[in-house]
Amino acid sequence: EGPELEYEGPYGPYRQSERKDIYKAAADKLIEKGFAYKCFCSEEELEEKRLQSEEKGENAKYDGTWRDADPIEVAKRVANGDPYTVRFKVPENKIVSIDDRVRG
Repeated sequence: EGPELEYEGPYGPYRQSERKDIYKAAADKLIEKGFAYKCFCSEEELEEKRLQSEEKGENAKYDGTWRDADPIEVAKRVANGDPYTVRFKVPENKIVSIDDRVRG
């Protein structure tokens, strides 16, 4: 089963670009349950945060700017069509580790 085979099977679509609706539904569910949130930081803002961390000799990490944002402001940004990234809402003072089979 897979995208190169004549019979693709019941688990498709197989290419990430064809699975956007599946990913969006999953992200929406995480946001609805409070496990994720929409972040409207631009690439430039994130780069500036990274550089500031480096200057202080700290590891770069996102500071949670949009983590607890006013829902009205979030709704306005969405209505305006502002681009956003969905971020996991990691509990404060917790460390999350992931066993990545590809990158280690």
